[in-house]
Amino acid sequence: MSVYPVFLDLGGRRCIVVGAGPVGRRKAEGLFEAGAIVTVVDPSAAARDAMAATASTVRHGVELVGRAFEDEDVEGAILVFACTGEPAVDAAVLAAAAERGILACDAGGTTRAAPGPDPDANDRPATKFSSGAVFRRGDLCVAVSTGGAAPAVAAEIRDRIAGALQAETQDVNADDLRARRDDAFRRMQARHRR
Repeated sequence: MSVYPVFLDLGGRRCIVVGAGPVGRRKAEGLFEAGAIVTVVDPSAAARDAMAATASTVRHGVELVGRAFEDEDVEGAILVFACTGEPAVDAAVLAAAAERGILACDAGGTTRAAPGPDPDANDRPATKFSSGAVFRRGDLCVAVSTGGAAPAVAAEIRDRIAGALQAETQDVNADDLRARRDDAFRRMQARHRR
């Protein structure tokens, strides 16, 4: 799959996470960090309790909806993550988003067709994006994607990059990055003049 990398400003935008298990919690955390307004839908009281115990969830006031997913849950969202691990539910989430033209991600991978011929593969709603493995240090954000094919490999590469950048990026802010950009631009111009 060929993908186009992009960083989205989700500040104040509505995002839906269906499934409050470990994958859903990670997705919700990332959305919180991006300033999104997050709604998590999950019928499991235990999963919702685990989500509510997350410091970011309390701090950001995520809406926890304690019931099964309904198609209308995606209304008004800019992004939707299907994270239940139940193929039928995740497929319904992706289909509801697709019907409304909303970008959706099969974060649990449950609706992806298995390798080889699958007569039902064309009937499944396709995931429209993957979020990759992310490393943040202040205003610096590095994301690594395998197009959803191997998330564990993306996480391993992200960790290697984070380790390499650790000492150099302790307190990176936008002003530091702009200064580095200006220095790099001057060096590039000097090389082209030679």
